[in-house]
Amino acid sequence: MPQIIVHSENDGRARVKAQLVNALRACLIETLELRPEQGQVMLYETLPIHRAVDGDKNGMIFVEIKMVSGRTDEMKHNLADGIIEIISQEMELEKSRVMCLIEEYEAKAYIIGK
Repeated sequence: MPQIIVHSENDGRARVKAQLVNALRACLIETLELRPEQGQVMLYETLPIHRAVDGDKNGMIFVEIKMVSGRTDEMKHNLADGIIEIISQEMELEKSRVMCLIEEYEAKAYIIGK
């Protein structure tokens, strides 16, 4: 199951973040051509005081994308571009302040309970 993990500063905008998570999940499902029950988005927030960043008040958002290997480079780039666009719009943040890391795993690395 592909996952998007967003690391962000807790800035008190819970409604915006809820919309962000839903938009990211829709992007994940559409871009990777998943079934509606597939794909997961998680948002991890921390207080500004607990983050070591460059001091810019606009902060930065780091996104981990985890998935089984085998998708095309085009699909991966389209997903990252979609994620960056959504975060930029929803969080009113410059695109250069959003960083994505795609981690791919062999299918045998995912173990599901029976």
